[in-house]
Amino acid sequence: MDESGLSIAIAGRTGLAHYSLVRRRWVLFGNEAQEKSMVVCGGLIWWREFIGIGCFNINSKKDEIRFYPSTCKLDNRFCATTNVPYAVLLINTFRDYFICLCADKHIMIFSIQLPDVQTVPTVELRRIQDVSLNGYLPHPMCVTFLTLSYLSADKNPSKKENSVTETEMPESILLNVAGNLLMFQRDWSGPQPKQSSNRFRAVPFCNPMKIASSVENVWMPDIEAEDKKLLRNSLWLSCGAAGMKVWLALFSQESVQNKSFLAKRIMLPFAVDLYPLAILAEDAVILGAGSDHSASDMTTPGSPTASLSTLFNMLDFSTLERTSEIYLHQVLRQLLRRNLGYNALQLVRCFTALPYFSHILELLLHEVLEEEATSKEPIPDPLLPRVVLFSKEFPQYRKTVAHCARKTEIALWEHLFSTVGSPKALFEECLVNGDLDTASSYLIILQNLEKFYVSRQHATLLLESALERRSWSLARDVVRFLKRIDRDNASTDPHEAEIEPVSRPLPPRYGPRFAAPVVNLEENEGFNLNKQPLTRNPSLSFYETEAPSKEKSTKSESARGVTRKHSGSLNLSTKSDEPEKHDVEVLLYRHARKLLATYRIRDLGMFAANLEEYELVGFLRKERLRSSKLDDPVQAVKQLHTDFSWPLPILTHSAFYRSLRKYNTRPPALTIPLNSAPAANGKEHVSDGDLGGSHSTREIVLSPVRFNIASPATPDLSEDVGTEASDLNGELQSQSLNLAGDLSRSNSESQLHDMTMELANRGPQQSELELRYLFQVMAEAECYDWCLLIALVLRDSSLFSRNISVAASKSEKEPLYINKLSTTLNSIKRWISEECLGYKPFLTSLAQDVDNVDQLCKRLIPKCASNSPPATRVNSISTESAHSDTEENATGSTPKLDSMTDSSQIPPSDSCIIS
Repeated sequence: MDESGLSIAIAGRTGLAHYSLVRRRWVLFGNEAQEKSMVVCGGLIWWREFIGIGCFNINSKKDEIRFYPSTCKLDNRFCATTNVPYAVLLINTFRDYFICLCADKHIMIFSIQLPDVQTVPTVELRRIQDVSLNGYLPHPMCVTFLTLSYLSADKNPSKKENSVTETEMPESILLNVAGNLLMFQRDWSGPQPKQSSNRFRAVPFCNPMKIASSVENVWMPDIEAEDKKLLRNSLWLSCGAAGMKVWLALFSQESVQNKSFLAKRIMLPFAVDLYPLAILAEDAVILGAGSDHSASDMTTPGSPTASLSTLFNMLDFSTLERTSEIYLHQVLRQLLRRNLGYNALQLVRCFTALPYFSHILELLLHEVLEEEATSKEPIPDPLLPRVVLFSKEFPQYRKTVAHCARKTEIALWEHLFSTVGSPKALFEECLVNGDLDTASSYLIILQNLEKFYVSRQHATLLLESALERRSWSLARDVVRFLKRIDRDNASTDPHEAEIEPVSRPLPPRYGPRFAAPVVNLEENEGFNLNKQPLTRNPSLSFYETEAPSKEKSTKSESARGVTRKHSGSLNLSTKSDEPEKHDVEVLLYRHARKLLATYRIRDLGMFAANLEEYELVGFLRKERLRSSKLDDPVQAVKQLHTDFSWPLPILTHSAFYRSLRKYNTRPPALTIPLNSAPAANGKEHVSDGDLGGSHSTREIVLSPVRFNIASPATPDLSEDVGTEASDLNGELQSQSLNLAGDLSRSNSESQLHDMTMELANRGPQQSELELRYLFQVMAEAECYDWCLLIALVLRDSSLFSRNISVAASKSEKEPLYINKLSTTLNSIKRWISEECLGYKPFLTSLAQDVDNVDQLCKRLIPKCASNSPPATRVNSISTESAHSDTEENATGSTPKLDSMTDSSQIPPSDSCIIS
């Protein structure tokens, strides 16, 4: 098979053929006489797109070397033929060189070249050197492998720098003679040959050197990269029952490079569980075949009438399968055992880019740990400390230790961590370096080795770090882990008692083995909108919810009471666990307040969506007058744009002036419905499509101004302008129509420009879904100032107007709502006028709503100026609300959602009843 693996060549009793896997067809000799006139006796070899063979020509009675091009027909007219004096037994190629072994125990080396001018593909063989093997071979048929290589047993310090063949010719010849691998190196000690004008004289070879015995297969990686010198100069051997061996070059440190007594190469043996067929040196993988033996079933009695399947069960058989195995950790282990740590570092740097490099380090640590920890005799020179120091050279060290411990018996952990260090110190290092995934792997280790309160304390630290780094999936798993260990250790005092030992004999410091929940480290890309369903009556608007049923709440409270009473009667130590659960809840509560105080509501939504049974609406109701209060609305809007990747709107001159002209001619009235006509009874019916979660939005339509060019008697421009004029003013009408066509084209271009700017001013679709979901949540929590900002970012006038109408209807009982909206709107208007003019058309179209908010604020809070928050009235309201929230927190009950007014009490969405 060729190097690409797409072509196969075979030889029969006479002749040859090749098959293309791409074209799926065989190529045979067209002339049958030519096929039967030769016998392939020296094997087949591919060199680029040519097939090389050693054959015997029956017609001429001569031995030949032939090269056939695979791109042409198999015909002697296209082959390159070279005569040899004796029969060819073995052939091989190395780079652009051809080597063959003849029956007279001579090796001939040729150079392969492509002619400069050729009509058909062909090659030229130029004989370079003959090497006699007389005295070294018992018989030429004993040689099973032959190749050229650049390998050498030493650095050749006597090699002359000005030698012509130093970089051109191969350095050595490798021969496998009856399982003994011999290497013939070039002799650089004597006078060097010079290149003549006609013939190239090569350097002679020295006496052979035996490298290994019992050799079956040999591999030499063909690697060109300069940063992988160790792999490029390595030799891999398969020695049958003796396993595998690798012949590596040793690169000494700079301080001892010139010491001639140091070894230049080393042979490292290692065992494998397969029969090697190929080596992927750059991937650290061995490909081979594995066997599985099945013993006979002697319990089945044999009879003459037994079925065929029964007879097969009585026979022994083996199954073969293709498999692979990683070899690097075994080579590193041999190097570290021989105190060759520098060379181990040089070797392993060739594989640091592999995706499974951490697994290689884990295999190295695991095998050494099991061997030394289970040894019955003391080890005078343990290898584990050297392996640990070697692993510390890489950033995957802590991950390697954690995964190795998780896959090892608990009884061996004491031996491991006595060398590695305390797992608490490793856990803290992971937190400092931000490696939270690895830190989560240490939780199970700490739970089994340390006391209960220690593992819980570290899990709490991990939860804090996960929340700060927005690792929501990890935070959810840590919270689940904390709840489970609290439930499992509820009957034990965490500050006094040790963890109960397991049934099997283990050292007393070890605790019960605990199967932790699998930590899913994948991050969510967005909200899980189905995580926290918001139950609503379809006949109500988006800011209304159904009041909770009293019967259901009574049943749930009674069930909780029974459970609490029952658990208290069974377990007296449950009270000691309640403060610890309270600590986790307080931690989550504080982080949620921090997110809300810094206006990071997207992170708050992700936080609530990933944590199980988290009541976001209830939390927002509690914090409505505290952390959710908008002290800086402008900063909140900017944070919304940043978190949701929502661009600030861009204002064009044409859009701005058209919006002003439209506002001056016909101001937008709130009595006109936005999405539907008013009902017959004067009340608006809100359909499901008007919910805040719907995708329908009402944007500002900046229609172009129409100029009346013709007289009132002139037909409308929307009619067919192609009809000919039949009155006396045909010429004037024709000119008017031409001008109208120009205006229509300009209008279409303007509309296309507006559509382009509208698409450029909107964010991703996922961000819009998240914003609308948060709008619903804020509306249920009665955070109308946040609803106002979200509607502003979305530039949805329907949501904007409805939010103001609902806040106005609730302000009759609690003026705080309209006061917060007025303060927020005044800050936003100043910011829009000074910094962000892109929102100007949107706010101008809703000027009547904004004015009504100011008027209502002045009427309900007369002492408060419209541009500043109230000082006396609001503080009293805030104090009352905060006092009520404090009472709710003290009782520990979740605040119930206030029953909203029915649809008849809600003003129409596009009209304002307050003047």
